[in-house]
Amino acid sequence: MVLIYPVVKLASSLSRKQNNKPYDLPKINKKPMIAVTFDDGVKTDLTVAYPYMTERGIKGTSYIIGSRTGERPGYLDWDDVRELANSDMWEVGDHSYNHLRMSEATEAEIRADMIATNNAFINNGLEIPKHFAYPYGDDSEMARNIISEYRDSQRITNYNITDVNNYDSFNIKSIKAITADTNDEEKLQFVKDSIDYAINNNGLLVIYLHEITPNVGDYEYQTARVYFEQIIDYIVSTGIESVTMSEMIDYINKINNPPL
Repeated sequence: MVLIYPVVKLASSLSRKQNNKPYDLPKINKKPMIAVTFDDGVKTDLTVAYPYMTERGIKGTSYIIGSRTGERPGYLDWDDVRELANSDMWEVGDHSYNHLRMSEATEAEIRADMIATNNAFINNGLEIPKHFAYPYGDDSEMARNIISEYRDSQRITNYNITDVNNYDSFNIKSIKAITADTNDEEKLQFVKDSIDYAINNNGLLVIYLHEITPNVGDYEYQTARVYFEQIIDYIVSTGIESVTMSEMIDYINKINNPPL
């Protein structure tokens, strides 16, 4: 019997490998995304934001203050943190153990703060947080370099509609986030315009809020529930993809380091 080998097919296969053409790999597209984040770790992250957002398919990230968790009224306790961290729709990050103003802290103080947070998470049966949000949005070159040894990303604060991260200049040590604490129609429109800007420019939008209150208040770091719900509903209406901070960063890494 004469065996006839599929020479043509073999050659074709070798040709494809030699040309390194990823025929079977899906194309990874740059696309707009939004990460809804919360600072301080107040109770309304769990009691208001989490149920309202998850019911609508919107993901969240809570940056908690370790020394206040389970220690102050109105803040999450460690059971709350575990509930959020164990959800596929949520992630928990670090907002400094002692809410330090990092630009004024010494190297020893910064390292001690990082270690205190790590120990608090470990002692409460949680993985060490991957992401950090600066208290007061106040960073420094020294702080960025030190914190990068402990966290995968660092988030600052911004106040303009155009302060949207983009794929080409994404800075893992200085992720821009737009304040979304809202107590009037003007600020609500600002948040909506920021979302529109991100969509129209293929941007990576990070917004941050604090406590959600039943009524409109005067305190800068609060959002009236009626406006919070309108922000989330607007995100849903636009169809922009909602992600946790880890999901956003993982996607950027796939864009910057595509499979061969």
